[in-house]
Amino acid sequence: MFRNHYSAFDAEDDAGEALSSVLPRLGIKRIYIGGLATDYCVLNTTLDLLRAGYQVIVLTDACRAVNVAPDDGIKAIETMLSHGAVTMTTAAVEQ
Repeated sequence: MFRNHYSAFDAEDDAGEALSSVLPRLGIKRIYIGGLATDYCVLNTTLDLLRAGYQVIVLTDACRAVNVAPDDGIKAIETMLSHGAVTMTTAAVEQ
């Protein structure tokens, strides 16, 4: 059973394995991320990945913010960018 986390980085699956253990084992260095919610889960997962040394690309058209305050999603993107994330769209990935 998954536990609730704002970041997927240290969340464990049913087998007790965390994403933070799986990624290095597979040799993954770059992560493309999207999801709900930009201002919570995407933000916290991105920051954890960046702190761990991963290159993170936030797919802006594959994210949606909760926006408790009207600009929370924009602020989250700005925070991710200021910490080293890159943004692009899903169409740009396909090129």
